[in-house]
Parts: sequence; structure tokens; C-alpha cells
Amino acid sequence: MESTPTEQNILVLIPCSKRKTLFNRETEKFLPSKSHGAYSDLPNIENLRNELLKLVSNSKELAERDENKNGILKPGSPYIKAIKLYNGNFYKNEVKKLIENLSDNRSNIHVLIISASYGIAKPDEYLNVYNLRMDDKLNTVNKDLNRVYKFWEKNSLWETLYNYIELNNIYFVWSLLPKSYHLIFSSLWDKLKEECIKCCHVNVPNAGNGTSYKRAEWLKSFLKSNGDVSKINELSFNYDPC
Repeated sequence: MESTPTEQNILVLIPCSKRKTLFNRETEKFLPSKSHGAYSDLPNIENLRNELLKLVSNSKELAERDENKNGILKPGSPYIKAIKLYNGNFYKNEVKKLIENLSDNRSNIHVLIISASYGIAKPDEYLNVYNLRMDDKLNTVNKDLNRVYKFWEKNSLWETLYNYIELNNIYFVWSLLPKSYHLIFSSLWDKLKEECIKCCHVNVPNAGNGTSYKRAEWLKSFLKSNGDVSKINELSFNYDPC
């Protein structure tokens, strides 16, 4: 696999995680104001998030989950940076620090988090806690929207991501998303092929339950080498065209 030219802008897509940070005395609390980064500047994403929230609040099983009652569905609930909120395999301390350093150093590597609740989130964006999965059922008569992943597909979340890619002159996209997340952006992958923007889905053959952990190791090596994949042991990974 050829290395991505370091002078070009690179985008890495990572998934959210089921495990999240519990709020405590050290958790920063912010009112929902733009000055504190509580809102995203990604085009149209806030409208989509609000539409999904209405569906979640009308879905009894989802609305009654403690994390949702005290987080996304509770006005004035605490906000926490996305990079600190998530606590799964992609969000070990070393990786968190590497991602946070990207914006501090004005790196050409961009990282975006694909979230069941927020759609697309930046690592330094402030979010509420939530408990929502892509395959969760939504209470709606519209069968095209009766799952969270269908909501994001039907509402063309891929277009928001494409606008980000265009705006930031992204040359290469690396997807570390599980298949269920990756497929939400099928229309985007077709569009990138038309525009000759390179995209690879990083897969880990025969990893089983260790797939997430191995992808996290890939991400750590990738960030440490400033996007030089030649320094990563390719025998452990498949780089499949998106």
C-alpha cells in the first residue's frame, strides 16, 4: 500500500463507542451555547439531529434509557467533549491525546466520529451522553425510518460528510468503521470514485471480537507516523477500496 502524501489532507472516520464516560465532579458542564462548542458547524447536521431526537423521544424503550433521559433528552444536561465522552477501544488515553494534538498542531489529518445519535461529530465538539445504537428501532409508521441507521441513510448523512470532504480539500479517506456504519455511506463511496478521491476501508481478517482493538492499534500507528501507512504492519490488515 502506497503512503498517503503528507502534504495532502487526510480524513479518518472512526465509530462512536457503547462505553461512555460517566459524569462526575471533574466533568465540565456547559450551557448549550455556540461559544462552548455545543453546536456543530457541519452543514444541516443540527436539523437532522433534532429530527432524530423527536423520534427517540417518541420511542418508549429508547426514551426510558437512563442515559437518554438524563442526557440527550434532558434540557440543560451536561456537555462533554466527544473525545472524552467515548471510552471504547478507539478511545484509550494514548489515542485520545494523539487525536487532540491534531488540532493543536494544525495537522493535515482530520478525524471525524460517526455516531448513532449525532450522525457526525468532531472530536472537540461538546456532546450530551446517550445510549443509542444504529440498529435500534424507532417508533414511526414510516418503515424507511424505523431504525436509526435507516434514518441517517434516508436523510443523506453522506452528503454532509461529502461537503466536509470538499470544504477541507480531502485527498484520501480512511474508514475504520464497522460494516454496519460503513454501509450508511454507500452513496458517498460511489461519489468519491467519480471524483478520484481515494478511499480505503481498513479491515482486519480473522480478528473476530478483536477487530475493534486491532483497528485502534492501526489508528495509533497511523497518527504517530503522521499518516505514513508504510510503517504499519500491512500483513495484519486489508485495505479494501470503499
